[in-house]
Amino acid sequence: MSHNRRQRLLVDRRVQGMLLMRVVAYWLMAVVAIGLMVGFQFVMEGSHASVNVILNRALLHFGPALLAAVLLLPIMLLDCLRTTSKFAGPIHRLRQQMRNLADGKPAEPLRYRRNDLYADLAHEFNRLVERVQGPTGSAPAEPWSADDDAPAEAELARQ
Repeated sequence: MSHNRRQRLLVDRRVQGMLLMRVVAYWLMAVVAIGLMVGFQFVMEGSHASVNVILNRALLHFGPALLAAVLLLPIMLLDCLRTTSKFAGPIHRLRQQMRNLADGKPAEPLRYRRNDLYADLAHEFNRLVERVQGPTGSAPAEPWSADDDAPAEAELARQ
């Protein structure tokens, strides 16, 4: 197994969940639309059969397509999770390191997988971290020290 393989597909429940729900909604709309078309076709044929007979005939014709759609849904959802993890994972890691910086903790450089999106964003963030923390990754130094204030205070005292 590859060392670089993603451990979790569902990285950002809010973002990925929203996209998964959209896939399910589009899938349902497609299934309903096909069902309505098949039903409309049977009604337009002018059959004077009972509703039960029409539904049985529609299921006979529509059944294989419905079964295929039901079998394809988990495959589509898994593919959606794999694809969205390529942007949700990198943004999740960026958010974690930004939180570290904001909390005054050292941030680690971002390293994305080969197929992840936003590699350019990681490069820019890593440049920012190096500028703030220094090249060693240590905590950011104060832009001034107590010794720097001494000459300014002496100048003020002379005036």
